[in-house]
Amino acid sequence: MRYDAGRHNIQDTHNQKTISFSMTPPKAPDQRRERKQAKRRQGARGSTAASGKRAGGESGGGREPLRVLIIDENREDAARIRRHLARLRTYKASTRQAAPGASLQEVLSQAQSDVALIDLDMDAAAAQAVMRGLEAHAAGIAIVALIAGGRRRGGRQRAREAGIHHLVSKADLSSATLEDAIRASLNESRLEAQLSETQVELERATRARADFFAQIGHDLKAPLNSVLGYSEAIAHEVFGPVDNPRYKEYARAVHEAGTHLLTLIDNLIQFSAGKDQRRAMGPHDLNELVEFAIRMTDLARQKRGHRLVTTLSPTPVTVRCQGSAISQAIINLLTNAIKYTPEKGSIEVTVGKTSRHAEVTVRDNGIGMSQEDISIALRPFGRVPLPPESAQEGTGLGLHIIREIMARHKGQLELTSAPGNGTTAILRLPLRRSRGKSG
Repeated sequence: MRYDAGRHNIQDTHNQKTISFSMTPPKAPDQRRERKQAKRRQGARGSTAASGKRAGGESGGGREPLRVLIIDENREDAARIRRHLARLRTYKASTRQAAPGASLQEVLSQAQSDVALIDLDMDAAAAQAVMRGLEAHAAGIAIVALIAGGRRRGGRQRAREAGIHHLVSKADLSSATLEDAIRASLNESRLEAQLSETQVELERATRARADFFAQIGHDLKAPLNSVLGYSEAIAHEVFGPVDNPRYKEYARAVHEAGTHLLTLIDNLIQFSAGKDQRRAMGPHDLNELVEFAIRMTDLARQKRGHRLVTTLSPTPVTVRCQGSAISQAIINLLTNAIKYTPEKGSIEVTVGKTSRHAEVTVRDNGIGMSQEDISIALRPFGRVPLPPESAQEGTGLGLHIIREIMARHKGQLELTSAPGNGTTAILRLPLRRSRGKSG
């Protein structure tokens, strides 16, 4: 693209051409005009000094240094901009003007700038070329667009196309309008830089977390593999018969629980590393997942003397899910029911389905919760105040983990409870529709 203004042009470096500017200072047409401009500058310095004395006690006192690059090919406009910059109250501006002649890279490499004031009388393509040059050679520089009077609407459109958010109309040009636009653009640039730094820190923390869980997983899996090996040897009577058949039963239970724990550790490592958990999803029968969860919690239930009533679906209830995660959700519900139901209480587990959803319901006649308690329990590490006779156990993560698991499966956790009237928890999952036989 080309930006023609007399004998000058701007060409696109993105297309391996050159954007050219000159560092040559503008020349006055005659000595009389130069004398007038000198008087104006002297008056501006006096005005600025007076303003500085009012604001900070002396000229320039307390003003922040500001390096300004002016990209405006109109010499008179550029001179007017410099006069207004000299009167800024917050900033003490030093200016450089880029006019056609030297490359933009050369201009930017000679001295860094805090803000660039860009004349947008050029077309959108040329403005975008300038923007690309600034991004390539002066990343993080604040940018303010200057538009001609009477063309404000078109100027705003060109600014948007060029990716510039702050602009000043030359018809409204003053030290106040310039200062406001410069301040807003600087603040935006600083916020973007902070956001970029925060993003880098978050990525570093995420990698550290993944490495930590990978190491913890490795340390946990080593002894767990020994437990699995020994329990399997006992269950299969590898070294001879076991006298009491209960030992074989317990060995199988230990092996089953260890296998489940190993799966959870693998899931934790994958989740911490940000891997897609949907790869582990497949068809599972909720009846089987509930039976597994009951086996995993049966010893704790028996110790508290609870009566368990289980109602499974007469036909398979097949859902597409991560089996270990849904099993863990059911185990967490059963653990809560066992823990917060007084001894010799009652727990009911039901598997059912509607036309669109599969459901697992866990109901108890325990101490129950208020609506406020439910809100607390659903938070990470939320611990509901309990009666003195009830022990405060656990980490406060159980229900929060269940809700996260259900969210990953596009399902729901529904809790209904009242103090002294027990709790009913329902896990609701989308029902898997299969054309053939359910697996």
